[in-house]
Amino acid sequence: MVWAAVDTQTGQRVALKLLKPEAVSRPDARGRLRREGRIAAAISHPNLVQVFGTTESEDGTPAIVMELLEGQSLADHLRQEGKLSLSQTAHVVLPALNALKALHAKGLIHRDLKPANVFLHRSKATGEAPVQVKLLDLGLVKALSLGAPALDTATLTVSGMMVGTPHYMAPEQILGESTVDQRVDVFAAGVVLYECLTGERPTEAENLGQVLKKVLSANFTPLSEKLPSCPEELSALVKAMLGKEPGDRPPDLDGAIAVLTRYADVSDTLQVPVRISLSYRARRVAQVAGAVVALAAVAGGGAWMGFRGPPPCAHVLKGMACFPAGSFVMGSTPGEVEEACKDQGPDCLRIGEREQPPRRVKLSEFLLDVQETTNEEFADMLNVDPDRLQVGPDDKGTPERFVRDPQGTILFDLWPSHSGIERAKDGTFHAKAGMERWPVVQVTWDGASAYCRARGKRLPTEAEWERAARGQAKRPYPWGLEKPPCEEVVFAREDGQSCASLPHHPAPVETGARDQTPEGIHGLGGNVSEWVFDAFTLPYYGSCGECVSPRVDVEPNSLGEDWRVFRGGSFHSQLFTRSTARGRWKQREVAFNIGFRCASDSVTGR
Repeated sequence: MVWAAVDTQTGQRVALKLLKPEAVSRPDARGRLRREGRIAAAISHPNLVQVFGTTESEDGTPAIVMELLEGQSLADHLRQEGKLSLSQTAHVVLPALNALKALHAKGLIHRDLKPANVFLHRSKATGEAPVQVKLLDLGLVKALSLGAPALDTATLTVSGMMVGTPHYMAPEQILGESTVDQRVDVFAAGVVLYECLTGERPTEAENLGQVLKKVLSANFTPLSEKLPSCPEELSALVKAMLGKEPGDRPPDLDGAIAVLTRYADVSDTLQVPVRISLSYRARRVAQVAGAVVALAAVAGGGAWMGFRGPPPCAHVLKGMACFPAGSFVMGSTPGEVEEACKDQGPDCLRIGEREQPPRRVKLSEFLLDVQETTNEEFADMLNVDPDRLQVGPDDKGTPERFVRDPQGTILFDLWPSHSGIERAKDGTFHAKAGMERWPVVQVTWDGASAYCRARGKRLPTEAEWERAARGQAKRPYPWGLEKPPCEEVVFAREDGQSCASLPHHPAPVETGARDQTPEGIHGLGGNVSEWVFDAFTLPYYGSCGECVSPRVDVEPNSLGEDWRVFRGGSFHSQLFTRSTARGRWKQREVAFNIGFRCASDSVTGR
């Protein structure tokens, strides 16, 4: 993990790379960190992160003291932007290749080149100057010659052990061969080039086993097919860099550097935020060798994942999760829809047309309920003043079915075969026994909106809902990459579907162990689908330039129909389980599988 820190002897701001607590006791981890520090300190290059040295705490725990970088990793940038232009790709990859070339000249190979280890540095001091690219993490460096810095390789690996990140590993690296050379870095550079230009890794697959199989067979879609506009010489270069056998690849990076140099247009710059964590309230947590005091942890789950700012949402409401202001890519490409719908058939493809094209959407900070609204909660709202509500028949004469507000707008349907709420003889409303914690269904869009207003909240916009479900990492499902299992997500229980053996009704909102986002939002992928604020339009948001937190609201029938959007899968079907899937339903009609949750603006509480 990496901490922002200050050298108390010089006053210089630095970064402190430490072991995670669970790794401190492992001799191999301690040895690898010391080794990384020695290697990095012995090599100087403008595109390698500058290492000032290594030090240890009183108990012998090692640490690397490095320059403090501002900005974000290439991985984070690609998650936000999707892909880069050809000239932007050249601007980013060329410096990384030059850093690799410097390592190779020292008889070293990196073995872990990937976007997460390429940092886009732009500080307040340099202002609008072009970003400076820094290659990070020399923890897996291997020596190829006797003249290389002493590496103490016995502490790193043994022959036959797979070392690296599978999507970026050459076949011989995956097989654990002991004779790997600089061409493993050539292969990884080919993967990074492909990813920057297309937004997709050529090695992408459903699971680790499929990734390994794809790499070992070199079964990659050619760059020329993914990006027909790509220059032929660059497509041919990437194809060669991704060769299955080391001898199929260029022996060094000189050819790639020469080709990319021709496409580096200085006018096509990257917009990278200046971001660092020193605005945290300083707290002394570690002192290393009496010189360095760590101020704030800035990267969890691996080093250099990008500096985080101060904790968002100063006032978080109980039962809600916070999402900081920012932008994300909403929607899907035709290829993404086709891939996601392989197992679901033509209905999925038809619905998938609604989520195209992908586009960047900016949002203000917002809060979202961590669970769907329950029968018990909705009944409490109806009971605030039940005498003001009208309960009457439907158009077929079924008595005491529709609950309307004083203006006659339908809020809720008491149809007994689907509703989890019933009306008592005294006119009050109660959740049915055993269904108190089930998500409420049979509620209109107007009823959902009324409930949220009564709680000082509102319905989430379509963009907010997808941001919560998809995350910045473009998760295909709210919980991640894996397809939903019947036992852990409440979905597809209709007759003939994959989970039809399970009960054909909603489950308590706590059900579904898998169906939870990293932020703690539960039930976005299943249980019941959910109303959101926006009227249904195609495309989902028109171009609005620099607008923030877009929403679509129309007068009823101004589009010919009063359709509103619902999001998320339900116990009934699997068609809307994906994070990007869009459904529509009439604003004043109910459905036995549509409920809702509320959102709030974090500052105003509205």
